[in-house]
Amino acid sequence: MKIISKLLLMFLFTIVSGCESKEPVDTTKKVDQTKKTIEEAKEMQPKIFRGMYSHIDNKINLLDCDSKKEYLVSQSGENGNVERVYSAIIKSDSKAKTLYVETEGFTSVQEKQTGKGFDSVLIITKLVKFDPSLNCK
Repeated sequence: MKIISKLLLMFLFTIVSGCESKEPVDTTKKVDQTKKTIEEAKEMQPKIFRGMYSHIDNKINLLDCDSKKEYLVSQSGENGNVERVYSAIIKSDSKAKTLYVETEGFTSVQEKQTGKGFDSVLIITKLVKFDPSLNCK
């Protein structure tokens, strides 16, 4: 019985030791990919968006003054700060429906509330400035 156990152990050891890779692993591809990813991340500086912020019919939008493009604003990121300022201004001035803001942020995609498809959205990362007396004109 001891002989069979020893033979079985020697057989398993031979198989396991034979499975080891004797070739050196080339890590240059991984290092290059990591460097590329870091460089791309450095280039992704937040963009400044200047425009009219509104929250009408459960839809939050920012109409960019320069491009005249309307962005759907994501509720993630720092939008809560913008929403608090907007709500305070709107409550104090019943005629106001929009608020001029300057924000830093990114555009991204987000799943539609219906669950079918995606919307292009603006993710606000910082409220830079707001002024109820300004508009895009």
